Amino acid sequence: MIEQEFLRLEDISPRRGRKNGGIGFLPMSRSAFLMQVRNGVLPQPIYLSPGCPMWKRSELLAAIEKLSAQRQAA
Repeated sequence: MIEQEFLRLEDISPRRGRKNGGIGFLPMSRSAFLMQVRNGVLPQPIYLSPGCPMWKRSELLAAIEKLSAQRQAA
């Protein structure tokens, strides 16, 4: 079985002003990230439990690659 790496919202876009704050997996704000998810640009989360959304790292990377390919084709 292949292991999947899951990312929490905190891993993707840490809150600013926190001790561990800094740049997360994607260099964008939480609101911008969630807007891209709502608009279907980035994948929907998987809920491992209620109120605990997580994203597969591989799905986020695939979405970024798709955006990059679309940009290069334009």
